[in-house]
Amino acid sequence: MDINFYTFATGRYKHFAIPYLVSSLLNNKDSFVELVVDDKNFFGQKVLDFVYANFRDRYSIKKIPKNFYPWLSQGKYIKSVRWVTIPNIEAKYTYIGDVDILMLDKNISSGHARHAESIGRPYSNIVRNHPTKRKMSGLHFVVTKPYYKVLNQTELNKIISNINSGNIKKQMLDECLLYTIVKEYLGLPKNSNLKDGYGLEYRPTHGIHMSLPRRLTGWGVTESVFSSFKILDKEPIWKDAKKVFSKEYMSVLNTVPLACSLHKELEEIKSLYRNEKTAEKDKVSIMQRILRIESTKYV
Repeated sequence: MDINFYTFATGRYKHFAIPYLVSSLLNNKDSFVELVVDDKNFFGQKVLDFVYANFRDRYSIKKIPKNFYPWLSQGKYIKSVRWVTIPNIEAKYTYIGDVDILMLDKNISSGHARHAESIGRPYSNIVRNHPTKRKMSGLHFVVTKPYYKVLNQTELNKIISNINSGNIKKQMLDECLLYTIVKEYLGLPKNSNLKDGYGLEYRPTHGIHMSLPRRLTGWGVTESVFSSFKILDKEPIWKDAKKVFSKEYMSVLNTVPLACSLHKELEEIKSLYRNEKTAEKDKVSIMQRILRIESTKYV
């Protein structure tokens, strides 16, 4: 198997789980989705029947391991489980992604494999540019065998023990924890001389990041992305899937066209603001429009 999409969904993010599963499998051949949730009973029988009928041997839905139950009510703790567990499915590659991304790119493994090779590590990711913390991004692609050969269960148990004992503080969990793990066990990305898009800054989202706290202009719905969205929207299986998605998710999904129009409007207004022919007296009102658009969130 080429790639396993290993993702977690807890709390209200379970509404995103089935759309993530469906969009990932539709767009990636020879793939599997390993979904870990805090409550398997959340999905009704109609949803489970649909998934089974269309993707029978290409997915699993399992409950989070019991030893992590104490982490469930603590945000940064539960977000860290993905970095300290080993997927059951041993595909050639493993993609640990965010469940609230609607996956639109096709066959994502080839680009990440090239990037991993270019940075000299068994993973594809970037070090985030953060003013006070060292952290990786939360979209982590790994070459499964060499990665988990180093990060085996014995080593992961040591990390889990350090978290439970308080040796690793809460503010150093989630993406900060991933940074610490790769730095200590695998090494940070090496400098890359590649100039074809696979250098150190390679970190595609592969779709629309519909994070609920995120501003709509931060969903990344460019016109190109929106075109890919419309292609997915015409897929017969996707059309059928929308009939079983939750009302909560469909409300978010139906906001995508607005996110696209806001993104386009924002780019146009920013261009106007930067234009040297724009009078200074007009820039105040333009900036107010920019701030209004940028502050628009999903409600």
